[in-house]
Amino acid sequence: VLDQEAWLERDLAAARKAKTRAIFVFTHDGPYSRGLHRGNALARARYVPILVKWKVDMLFSGHDHMYQRGEVGGLRYMVSGGGGAPLYAQTCGVSGKKACVEDGSVVVLKEHHYATVVVEKGGAIEVCPRKPDGTRLEKCVRWKP
Repeated sequence: VLDQEAWLERDLAAARKAKTRAIFVFTHDGPYSRGLHRGNALARARYVPILVKWKVDMLFSGHDHMYQRGEVGGLRYMVSGGGGAPLYAQTCGVSGKKACVEDGSVVVLKEHHYATVVVEKGGAIEVCPRKPDGTRLEKCVRWKP
């Protein structure tokens, strides 16, 4: 793990030094999820602080077959695991279920979906989650890095 952390630090530092317009991180098993797997504790403890330090614009993960979007400590994230396999129900943070780890969740949906991401020349970023038929899963999210 330490070699991976050192590599991640170097890679993100180089990207920031090069004034990269936007930095996205993709991982299979992400730090936050209200689905069956509940997010990865190691990722929360070891990788999230590095991603926050280097101001990653968005963290995308899958693993849980659902859609979730949130922000924790300045780190925006999306769980996008709705590509076609059977979907998972929310396992925490709802009546009759245990509490979730602090995940800054804004929306959790049990829906098949995909997401489009646009980085404009001026640096604005827009993420639009959509259902398989192309209709919006939720309103597009837009921000400047």
